[in-house]
Amino acid sequence: TVSVEAGSTVVTASQPMNLDSGERVRIGLDRFESYVADDDDNDDLESANTFRIKDAWTGESTTGLKLWKKDYDRVIALSRGALSSTTVKEMQAESLFILARVHHIRDEMQEAAKFYDRACKLAPHLSPARFGLAQTLIWAESYEEATAHLKLVLGTSANATDALAALGLLEAKSGKNRREAFSYLKKAIDLDPLNPDLQILEALALQQQEADYSKSLECYRKAIRLMESRGNDPPAEILTNMGVLCHETKQYKDAEEYYARALRTLDKDGSEKSSLAVDEDAVRHKDNALFWNYVDTGVKAKADGTQLTVDGT
Repeated sequence: TVSVEAGSTVVTASQPMNLDSGERVRIGLDRFESYVADDDDNDDLESANTFRIKDAWTGESTTGLKLWKKDYDRVIALSRGALSSTTVKEMQAESLFILARVHHIRDEMQEAAKFYDRACKLAPHLSPARFGLAQTLIWAESYEEATAHLKLVLGTSANATDALAALGLLEAKSGKNRREAFSYLKKAIDLDPLNPDLQILEALALQQQEADYSKSLECYRKAIRLMESRGNDPPAEILTNMGVLCHETKQYKDAEEYYARALRTLDKDGSEKSSLAVDEDAVRHKDNALFWNYVDTGVKAKADGTQLTVDGT
């Protein structure tokens, strides 16, 4: 069992637990889920029975809670057994979908795509499998194929917010029909207005055109307000894009603030790994980055009143 305090990201277990960074866990019976924080985030914890999660505990301070983690090897074994023990196409498709999800979660995208594709061929109306296939096609940069599959998903699940948002972003990037693209995004946000990931996807779509930079910035601001209301810090990639948008729209003070926050976030995390806990971390895709990368130039600056002294190698 584990204990947690209200608003804290620190979890204390009754005994040492074998958990990996990024592993998804569930705490208690109220379906609170989060991810185990990176090893660097746990360096300040003194006890071997203590670890940190990415999201702050939303309930009251509690002890004696159960903790669940996913045993993916067992999932694979059971799914393969189910696949080989039936000739019913729909049941085979479900097993293939579960296998695909495990590979997807493990970032084994090529294997995931194969199982998603087989599942879709056996059960064409299995929307979760088709959406997963679309995600792997986006990863492979096969955008037209991904768009076609997302439209098929919406044909059977018209209110699938993830599919609407992903399709809206792809259509916006293609530049073929921006009005239709933003109609998809607007519908997704109307269905789930408190989801920060949907606001981020709209911001990414808007930043494709210079004329929409101000609207994109406002979407990012909405997203980080929603994140912070849940006790989550925005990742450096988002803050950096916001800095660039402010820079390009001549809001230099705001740009400086967002760049500085992005650098502090990178220093805190100890890496450039995004803190977005979503399967499709679109903000990290190279096509969606307005900024290349932060580098250590070896230049040191020292302020003395109104004078800035630079010492570089």
